[in-house]
Amino acid sequence: MRFDSLIDFEVVAQTLPSLEEKKSFILDPHFFNCPQHDFKNKQKHSALIDKILGYEIDRLELGLLKKAKTLYPEGSMKTWGRLLHNGSQSWVGLTPQQLQTTYNELWQMCELLNPKYPGTFVDFGAGYGRLALVLNLYAPKLKFLGYEIVSERVIEGNRLFDILGLTEAKLTQQDLSDDHFVIPDADYYFMYDFGDSEHIRRILTQLEFVAERRPIRVVVRGDYSRHQVQNFYPWLSQVFKAYHEERFSIYSSASF
Repeated sequence: MRFDSLIDFEVVAQTLPSLEEKKSFILDPHFFNCPQHDFKNKQKHSALIDKILGYEIDRLELGLLKKAKTLYPEGSMKTWGRLLHNGSQSWVGLTPQQLQTTYNELWQMCELLNPKYPGTFVDFGAGYGRLALVLNLYAPKLKFLGYEIVSERVIEGNRLFDILGLTEAKLTQQDLSDDHFVIPDADYYFMYDFGDSEHIRRILTQLEFVAERRPIRVVVRGDYSRHQVQNFYPWLSQVFKAYHEERFSIYSSASF
């Protein structure tokens, strides 16, 4: 199967591909690279991939939104997630494509990082685990650990990992605002603007302690998180040259 245009993805999405076909798609370097490069088409491309692989993200996010609106009809995406998750921000109310990083960006990150086995990749605020699918293309035996506060997202992501045979990938339900949460040692980290500013800063501070023990690479997406790194974490942003794209940056604590 060739993936030269979004039409190709649309055709596959309508055919209900077999499991073996899905497994072959996620090993195709063209599958995650969007053939059309404006951001709306990247989002459309990602939605088609979700459909092809069998994610039920739209249904689950709509269910979360309906539950939140029943409890607080006058709320918004800034309040609904907190209402459902004990005051912690989970971004219920965002569309699935606003909520998640596009596959094309994740593919680009992995192209630049070129992650290698053995190693571990940790994702803070992992959503449905899209990153694990892209990582499987580059390093199938690399351990992936994604932290996500919303149990519905965790269950759905792990369901798909099991179906596709991603034995080294796991999503874990975790409130990253929990003061007792300690990040694990890893080689690569990815963080989006997953929650409140103080919680993002706490994770960044913990990363510094990890970097004292081992070299790490950190991919940061989101205006707030990138601003924090650039202005308040010189150990990560100024010692070794960073790589900046429009929506994400890659930082290194050592020379690779």
